[in-house]
Amino acid sequence: MAIDYAQIEGIARGLDVENLRYSYVLIFVAICAIGVNYGFRLRFSKKLKLFLFTDLLILVIYLIWDFWAVSKGSWYFDSNQILGIKLLGKLPIEEVLFFIIVPLMTVLTYLALIKLTSTVKLTTLVKRVGSDNPKKEPHDLL
Repeated sequence: MAIDYAQIEGIARGLDVENLRYSYVLIFVAICAIGVNYGFRLRFSKKLKLFLFTDLLILVIYLIWDFWAVSKGSWYFDSNQILGIKLLGKLPIEEVLFFIIVPLMTVLTYLALIKLTSTVKLTTLVKRVGSDNPKKEPHDLL
């Protein structure tokens, strides 16, 4: 998979704001993922290798599927809304990034919800038990 830098340079000269729509969505989702990771203190970097391995499997399957569907004409990517850099001449680079960024955001949202709900459950438990016996410490409940 060679990169044609002349093609990239030519595309960059002809870019319009409309061509960045898909990229803007991906950038927004990536910023949200970073915010969720740091906002909920998920320490996702410790799980990054596992995520990348798992996502690589998903990426391969869906990119093959995408390539097949685009080749058959089942769907297409609007050239007015993408950068124009295509993988294997068919799939825009944004589609590849989509299958990395969106699963990442999904996993981070899931981890954040687990952390949030476990915190709410623990707080509720502490309030209930604390009202029965005020001498119990929160660590005694675990």
